Amino acid sequence: MMSLADDANEAFGKRVYRFMNGYSGPSGVAAYKEALGQVLTELTVELRARRQKLGLEKSPATKLLLMTLPPLGEVLGDRHNTRIDQYNTALREVVAAHAKQEAAKAEADPALSVEVVELHRACADAIEAADAKRTAGVAKARGVGVTVFYAMCDIIVCDVRKNVWGLGYDRQSQDAGLAVLCPDRIHLNNAGATLLVGLVGPHLRGLVPKE
Repeated sequence: MMSLADDANEAFGKRVYRFMNGYSGPSGVAAYKEALGQVLTELTVELRARRQKLGLEKSPATKLLLMTLPPLGEVLGDRHNTRIDQYNTALREVVAAHAKQEAAKAEADPALSVEVVELHRACADAIEAADAKRTAGVAKARGVGVTVFYAMCDIIVCDVRKNVWGLGYDRQSQDAGLAVLCPDRIHLNNAGATLLVGLVGPHLRGLVPKE
């Protein structure tokens, strides 16, 4: 959302985002990439220190799943989704760099194993499949609001329709011609959430010991 405000040079959106998230740092792909890399480095150092303290150096590495960002609106070729692609590329690059760094230390202590969950690809595939089936007269999916202000208005309208008029998110998505996003074109609807569960579920199986 901060990038949406940056792209539109929207002072209101920037102030609202910073206020709501308590964030006053830099924005943009470069800042995101640097911050994510720093988080992985610090987490790895802390995990390795804890494992050494507990004598668990030979235990399996802690698994961390990072999801690519879903589309922002369902117009995959617009400028907002081009920016989303840049963020997702940065995420993959950071994970690849971390894996390479950890591979050199694997014999000593593979503290953290990071895997990318390709939520964006799954959502994009579902959107493209829905577009291919779209018939004449059916609502065409729209992109996200051009500013944070309009995006926030869409979120409010979506909630009013649900809580006042009783129109569920999936019904609203269907009426708006959306495959995986709610009518605010930011949050996942039930179909999108089902995709997410299907992607994450296999990684979680076996992590909890059976009684």
